[in-house]
Amino acid sequence: DWRKREKDRLYAAMLLDDAWPKPRRRKLGDKLGDVLGKERDALLLIERISAEPELAGVDKAPKQALKALKRRCRTLAARADAMGAELHVGGA
Repeated sequence: DWRKREKDRLYAAMLLDDAWPKPRRRKLGDKLGDVLGKERDALLLIERISAEPELAGVDKAPKQALKALKRRCRTLAARADAMGAELHVGGA
């Protein structure tokens, strides 16, 4: 949901380009959208592998894949939080 709102905000900013104070904010908004998209992709993979572990391989592979994906989600979420704070609190 956050990804959709960020996309809406970005499109509004593009329409109101003259009122948008800094080009850096638009670039940061683009990057934030990318990070949120990657996080969503990882979450979807977690759901899929959880439902069908054999997709990730045999033995310990599904468990290892889930562990790596969850770690990736945490990293991406932290990055998105920092970027969102910078963008929306006015640091950019």
